[in-house]
Amino acid sequence: MPLFIALAVLMVAVALVLLLLPLRAGRDPAQKQRSLLQQARAGGVLSEAEYQAKLAALPAASEATGGAPRGWILAIAFCVPLLVVVLYMGIGEPAGLNVVAAEVPAHAGGGAGNQAMEDATRGLAERLAQQPDDLPGWLLLTRAYKVMQKYDEALAALATAGERWPDDPDILIERAGLLVLRDPEQRVSSEVEQLVDRVLKAVPGDPQAHWLKGMAAYQAGVFADAVAHWQPLLDSLPADSEGRDGLMQQVADARQRAGMPAMPAAAASPAPQLPAAPAPVVEPVAAATGDGPRLRVRIEITPALQARLQPGDVLFVSARASTG
Repeated sequence: MPLFIALAVLMVAVALVLLLLPLRAGRDPAQKQRSLLQQARAGGVLSEAEYQAKLAALPAASEATGGAPRGWILAIAFCVPLLVVVLYMGIGEPAGLNVVAAEVPAHAGGGAGNQAMEDATRGLAERLAQQPDDLPGWLLLTRAYKVMQKYDEALAALATAGERWPDDPDILIERAGLLVLRDPEQRVSSEVEQLVDRVLKAVPGDPQAHWLKGMAAYQAGVFADAVAHWQPLLDSLPADSEGRDGLMQQVADARQRAGMPAMPAAAASPAPQLPAAPAPVVEPVAAATGDGPRLRVRIEITPALQARLQPGDVLFVSARASTG
């Protein structure tokens, strides 16, 4: 963190120099005119009287024109660093300065952005307490809690909404997804399956319901059923959509385990790919410690990339819940 602050200060200083030098260079044009007048008098171009008259006129011109640039210099010198700090606190990630390479706590967020979200969520909850007949508002509150990983609060909000809309498919599927996220091993329980079945009766094509249904089948070892639910989802996604590659790997794995033929080449992304490499193997830790789940990951690199790596290169690994 001290290194980051030092680099940030250095970059702001360089920016200020680039901005202020042109203004400073031209802040006193009268000085240059005085030099020219002196040269003209020395060369006999101006008499002493003419020189004194023109020289007397210079201070007024300097005062008339020198205040504005000096004011701009002070304004820029003050506003640029302030603007940098405000923008970084608003759209940056101050919590990223304290990231530990090995593990990141579940609630590692911070800064003005997170506080603003906390305040907005609290305000929405207070409004819904006064105006409870707002289904979109309850769903928005639930998703806000889910983003902040406050799963118990999200389930409580859904329970309140469920008293008014007990059969609403949006409430049912949100509850099903939250129950999976809250489970330390992210298992699809019988309660989740019942909720998903109710959703599919009301909305047969609900994508999240099919994802959870496939997840339940995969965890039960019925891989053909997992493919039956996941393959249509994969086929419906655009080639450049976020999460498509992950779903493609899940479908390919389920097809292989079910003894089904590999996916046709048309199902793959049209973008050129590096030589194929074994997929990362992710194994759940038998006895996780701490407050949340842990993963043990083995990473294998394609030969093409391995030849380009140097000792000391840093490899970043991003892990994301399969349910989004």
